[in-house]
Amino acid sequence: PHNFTNVKLTGSNNDPSKEVFIGLAKDSDVKAYLAGVEYDEITELHYGPFQTDFRVDYRRHTGESTPAQPASQTFWKESAHGAGIQVLKTPLETGIWSVVVMNADASAGVDVDGSFGISVPFVFRIGLGLLLGGIFAMLIATGMVVLGVVMTDRSAIKAT
Repeated sequence: PHNFTNVKLTGSNNDPSKEVFIGLAKDSDVKAYLAGVEYDEITELHYGPFQTDFRVDYRRHTGESTPAQPASQTFWKESAHGAGIQVLKTPLETGIWSVVVMNADASAGVDVDGSFGISVPFVFRIGLGLLLGGIFAMLIATGMVVLGVVMTDRSAIKAT
């Protein structure tokens, strides 16, 4: 498989006494893992050009169970856990995936700062190719305009 796009998730627990867990897994596995557990699911991210334009919509799932510690589960495609800033990097794949951010000990009361990003490694090369192609097209167009002006002047001189 070609890895045209990479995903990077970063998070750290604001409670220094707790470690953070970040995991990526198939959506069906995450739903099975969190069945009967109370948690919040991000349903939509609203963002604009300014930091104040950012808003998150959540859906609360009710439940009474406590999940097993996430790091002990084997269904995660990728995961990172521990104290401090944790980083998870993975190539983007087709399918329906879910990201889970929780306390590493599976306790309630998650207070995490996080970020996510997507990188497309070949975008710079495409942009550079388009820039060079545009410069080349501009040079050809300039040459054609100059040639047209020169030819017009000669025919006007011959006509007089």
